[in-house]
Formats: sequence, C-alpha cells, structure tokens
Amino acid sequence: EQEIMIKELFKGFLELWREGKRPVVLCLNAPTGFGKTLIALYFSKMVDRWLANNGLDSVRFVFVRTRSQMSSFVRDSLKFFDELPSLKLNKVEVCRKVYKAETEIIRCNECSLSRRIYSNEALQLLDKLYNELRGQMKRTNIYDPYLYILPTIIAYKTCPYLAFSLLNTNIMVCTYPYLLNENLTKILLSQMYTWKRDIKIAIIDEAHNVENAYLSTDISISLHCLKASLKELNEILFEAISRNDKDFN
Repeated sequence: EQEIMIKELFKGFLELWREGKRPVVLCLNAPTGFGKTLIALYFSKMVDRWLANNGLDSVRFVFVRTRSQMSSFVRDSLKFFDELPSLKLNKVEVCRKVYKAETEIIRCNECSLSRRIYSNEALQLLDKLYNELRGQMKRTNIYDPYLYILPTIIAYKTCPYLAFSLLNTNIMVCTYPYLLNENLTKILLSQMYTWKRDIKIAIIDEAHNVENAYLSTDISISLHCLKASLKELNEILFEAISRNDKDFN
C-alpha cells in the first residue's frame, strides 16, 4: 500500500508540474501508523532525483510541530536511507549567548564556538561531526539531537546550533516557526546552500495543525533584544559610513 501511495503521489506531481502549476501542492492523508514519514521522505527523494535528471537543483525541508517529531524524521532518515539531515534547533535551548526571548532574528555572536564553523577547517569538522553523530544515533537508537549538544561542544569546541544546521546540504528538518515566521523563513532560505537552489521541496508534517500553530504564535521582544538589535544596527551603519557606502549616504 505504501508503494502504491508513493507512485500515486509521484504521478500527481508529474501531472501538475507538466501543466505548469507552481507551487505543486500534494496532500497525504493516512491513518496513524501507516508510515507517512517514510512515504514523505521517499517521495521527496524521488522528486529530488527527477529534478536533478532534468537539470534542476533542489533542497528539501521538513517542517514538524514538536521536538519528538523531529526525532522521528531523523530516525526514519537514518534507518531507511542512511542519511542524517541538517537540523535547525531552537537557539534558546542550544546557544549560551542569548537570553530567553531572543531567536535567530539576532545575529550569532562572534564567540569562540561559532567562529570555528567559518574557519578553514570547517568542512573537515562538519564531515567528521556528521559521521560521528550518524554512527552514535544508529548504535544507541537515540535520535533526539538535543541530547548530543553538550558532547558536541566538548568534543568539537564548536557551536552546535550552527553545526547541526550545516550537516547535510540536501535536507533539513525544522520546526513550524521556520514556516510561519516570515523573518525566520528568510533566514532559513538565505543560508549559503539553500538560496542558490532552483527548487525548494517542503514536507509539512501534520499540516492540519499549521493553522492552530499560527494562531497561537506569540512573538515577544525583550528590552535586551531591542538593545542588542540597535547595537548591531549601529555597527553596520558605522562600517558602511567608514567605507563610504553610497547606499547609506
């Protein structure tokens, strides 16, 4: 039944694509335990492969509601495809440099942990981290990425928030805010390996919950957050004025 459903989804995708309809939107409705996660992942890989064969470069995003659902996608991706996706974690739970009300809207501080991600050894570091995390998760059957934060900091002396989001340039698992918050969506799409891609494939897990998630979204900005934003804005303006940037004159 799963194979039949995957074929039907792919057939529907091809029909809509060839009709020139953009974006192509497909809905998968099946009972709990049917294997929707596996179907969605396999179907997205089929689409990704088809696009590549037609000269189009794509990147896949998976949007989930909760931390446990993120773990489910990590588990199935490793179990069936031996692939560990990039993971967009909650900065509040990961970064030691921000206050509770701050998010990705504030740029990452130039701390010793984040700087290493942008060093010359970054690619080797990320490749080693990818293989290490993939091996540990498969050995232990523990797929919650947040449980690997502290070991990553200790072993690699790097920022786990940035490192986990750069593990895999083909697929990333995020939570709903990256779909519903315009600022976070822009940040997600501006990442080095996503903005150049021709096609963005989005899998929205439990899409019937999106509306309620959007209505319940409570965005608050602390005084500290505002002060940090003004400080960074002043730094940007000072740099622009110093180099006589015409856009700021």
